[in-house]
Amino acid sequence: MKFFILTLLAFSSFATTNINEVLELNIQSSINPATKDYLEKSLTNCRSNQMVLIKMNTPGGLVSTTKDIISLIGQENCPTAIWIGPQGASATSAGAIISSAAHFLFMSPGSNIGAST
Repeated sequence: MKFFILTLLAFSSFATTNINEVLELNIQSSINPATKDYLEKSLTNCRSNQMVLIKMNTPGGLVSTTKDIISLIGQENCPTAIWIGPQGASATSAGAIISSAAHFLFMSPGSNIGAST
């Protein structure tokens, strides 16, 4: 997966930033203030040569927290990818909205986002 993402970056606008590391984060619960704090602490340490990969499987959560997370992603200099997985995972409600803020979105077979697959 990491190799695929780094290869994909070679064809994107982020290729000139010399990304050679992936900062891997996991959201495996509802979107709540603790999720925001986790992402905020992790994204603050993101370096210019890194890409953030958020592995997500969430039933959704709070709208206010979702807006804060979208702002966090937008303020970072690191490109962000969301991977909805493993197979059968979902990013419904707030998870779908957060996914739309990422630079890249990947989904495992059998996963779903919002009301779609």
